[in-house]
Amino acid sequence: MSVVSVVERLEAMDVSSLGRGGVHLGLADVARVQRFLDGVKVRLIGRADELAAAGGSPDGEEAFRSATKSSASEAKRTKRAAETAAAEPELGAALERGTIGLEHLALYGQIAEGLDADQQQRLRAGQPALLAEAGHQTPEQFRRAVTEAARQIRADDGETRSARQRRERSAKFGFRDLVDGMGFLTARWDPETAERVFAHLRGEVDRLRKADPSLSEEQATADAVAGLILGHGRATQPGRVEVVVFIDWDSLLHGAHESGVSYLSSGVHLPVSTVRRLCCEAEIIPMVLGGAGVPLDLGRGQRLANRDQRRALRKLYRG
Repeated sequence: MSVVSVVERLEAMDVSSLGRGGVHLGLADVARVQRFLDGVKVRLIGRADELAAAGGSPDGEEAFRSATKSSASEAKRTKRAAETAAAEPELGAALERGTIGLEHLALYGQIAEGLDADQQQRLRAGQPALLAEAGHQTPEQFRRAVTEAARQIRADDGETRSARQRRERSAKFGFRDLVDGMGFLTARWDPETAERVFAHLRGEVDRLRKADPSLSEEQATADAVAGLILGHGRATQPGRVEVVVFIDWDSLLHGAHESGVSYLSSGVHLPVSTVRRLCCEAEIIPMVLGGAGVPLDLGRGQRLANRDQRRALRKLYRG
């Protein structure tokens, strides 16, 4: 059925007389027309960009915002989706067919931006399989599918990703607001370095809050960072990581494989080599599970069981 026929059916619809089935079909028709309009939007924005490149005309984003009276954020999202459609012909064609909508397209573009050129090409090779399911998926379901595909690509390329993360480390400090005079410090590290830093910070924060229970978590963290930088911190075993890693036995022994897993309890994925390196100096606490997933042995990281109980909960209830 053509879009024109669908629109005519919507125009003739008596909404007040519809039952549950009629409402469902009406909304499905609206979605079909909306996806058709999404495709038209993308083509019009692309044409506006062509005219702008020739000189004298507003670009696609400005033209869309002006003509539709949309917000700046809506115009930007639509423009980015149009750019993704232009860069990914299969996705653009799926949008034209009404298989996916602008939101699907925008989500794919956001996830692909986090990959390097080679990884993007590998994600592109998997588009037919993703699109085969996309027509039956909500944008959120599609996002999860694309995220999982990207995660698998990164896992296959874990060593390369780890090296890139180390290169992308950064830190900033200064006075953001001269009115209140408060200074700031922000930093980004690769997962291995971050775990070492966080292990040291957690120990110092625990020590400070035990000495002064009135301190909030944020205050104690700020004091811990300042103290450690200035040399006042007294946490023991600085940077020693307590490794809470979920990794299958074959991966640990022989390296990554298709169905293997290797990630921290926080959900951050690590190359197998990084896990091995951390284990060389970490406090290793094995978690032995019974057939029903019940923890049988959590080892003895310390005399009290609080942390062991938290590990068991994290393992059993990932959410």
